[in-house]
Amino acid sequence: MKRQQFLKSLACTVLVGGGRNAYAADDAIRRFGTFVSPDGKKQVLVTRRSVSLVDFKVIDSATSKELVKDYVGSDAMRWFLWWETPNCLWGYGSDIGYFKCFDFDAVGRVKETLIKGGTGMKVPKQVWDRLPSTMQKRVDVEEAAK
Repeated sequence: MKRQQFLKSLACTVLVGGGRNAYAADDAIRRFGTFVSPDGKKQVLVTRRSVSLVDFKVIDSATSKELVKDYVGSDAMRWFLWWETPNCLWGYGSDIGYFKCFDFDAVGRVKETLIKGGTGMKVPKQVWDRLPSTMQKRVDVEEAAK
């Protein structure tokens, strides 16, 4: 009986997408696949190039217009993408020193900010928590809203 319940639960998880496109404020993208932004208006497609490079692009879901195309480095190293808001995507890759924030406006323009440690830059706690300790020492964490 327990096996049947487990299989039903597993089937439901697979049918609903296994959480692949589900969004939670503390979720980070750390695997290959297609991931929907919190508001469903954009998609992040994460793919492997060559042996181990992590490529990604952000596409407008309504128009299929490519908004951003970039890569974070090797999948053998620490990397992640994370939606802070529906219009703000953070990216980090440890091997090439990749650390950027992308701000998307309503008309499809994108402001790309390269994050350089030691400049007093504040990053969201969810981003800071995922950084290695060496990088945490180089950026400040934002205080939580009260």
